[in-house]
Amino acid sequence: MSQIIKQVKEHFNGEEEDPSDFKDLSKEEEKESEESRKPTSNQIRFFEKIGNFRDIGLNFNSDSGTKRFKEGVLFRSATLDFASEEDLKNLIDKFHLKSIIDLRAENEIKSTEGLANAFPSAVLNKGMAISAIQSLMSNQSESDSKGERKRRIRTRRRIKSIKNEVENSKNHEHSTYYINFASNNYRRRFVWDPLSLSEKYQVAKLMATSHKADAIKLVGQVIINPQGLEGLYRGFIDYCGEEIVEAIQIMASPDSYPLLVHCTQGKDRTGIVCAMVLGLCGASEEMILKDYSRSEEGLREIKEDMIKEMASDGLGPQFTEAPKEIMKKTLDYVNEKYGGIEEYLRSHGMQERDKLNLLSHLLSELDEETEEKLREMSEDSGSNDSSTSEEDNEKGEKRGWRARREKKREERAKIQ
Repeated sequence: MSQIIKQVKEHFNGEEEDPSDFKDLSKEEEKESEESRKPTSNQIRFFEKIGNFRDIGLNFNSDSGTKRFKEGVLFRSATLDFASEEDLKNLIDKFHLKSIIDLRAENEIKSTEGLANAFPSAVLNKGMAISAIQSLMSNQSESDSKGERKRRIRTRRRIKSIKNEVENSKNHEHSTYYINFASNNYRRRFVWDPLSLSEKYQVAKLMATSHKADAIKLVGQVIINPQGLEGLYRGFIDYCGEEIVEAIQIMASPDSYPLLVHCTQGKDRTGIVCAMVLGLCGASEEMILKDYSRSEEGLREIKEDMIKEMASDGLGPQFTEAPKEIMKKTLDYVNEKYGGIEEYLRSHGMQERDKLNLLSHLLSELDEETEEKLREMSEDSGSNDSSTSEEDNEKGEKRGWRARREKKREERAKIQ
């Protein structure tokens, strides 16, 4: 069991202090407080029951030997469902966490009492890759518990402004944004459509006779396992672009930080989002692969359990791994099919202001061109910031919609 980090608070002993001494002490304490926000490289050991946790900026700087990224700002992890009270205390008191982006499906989310008191979250029902299938088979979703401060981003719907969601969260000390990463589009196009007519009948029959586990295993064996992690990630890229951009738009708000993004194991859905963010910030492919592959070590202690779980869902051991070559092939796929990470994100609704704001929040220093664009954007916004933001998001949605429409036309032409 990992050792709990104890918070040390200094108290004055009641004696009258000299003002100059008090000033020096304040500076000292301020410096110590700032340092305490920066986790060490052994950050996984900070928690008893939160796995695969890491500071993205800290690891980037450590790997690159630079100070390019801000530290103590953007984190990633596996589920928070089983976090102990001390774990949650550390997230708030040591890491000063304000926002969480939860990328799991609605049917995965069941808040536990301890977690709901700090951050609303969810519980894993089945393996990550199969959770999408479960949602496909059921239109029921967990209703929000009374008193919980949930900020659910309803995917596959028109969203006027992510900024408004973030603005609403200012009323709360801590907020969670739920993004159904594997949304209806993904479940239908990647999971359901490829099934043959007879396979669809088998799955429907199993579900109707309360044999959901068998239905899940069948789909896993027939659709997901043959494609492997590479195919799974390509499905994410092709059908989850809007959800990825929604996460980035939340990250573009200064009111969201410090922020943690997670899914179930913090490897696949989280890995894709973090790879996009790093790429948008100018990180090299090598650095993106290093960040992704850290999940191998982050999940090592539960790997045997993951293998058993995946087997029960019709999936092989490869779905518990995080090999660099898989992420490299995914990045190659994005470059070849979409022209690169930024082009991919723009085609799904990301605006220039989203990118500029993200860079300003995550990078320690900005180049002159980016700073000039930020100044121009700030001057142009003025009192019309809210309306401009809505207009930009509306335009982004239209561009994303046009891109999808053209893609559908191309697919129909190929079939004909």
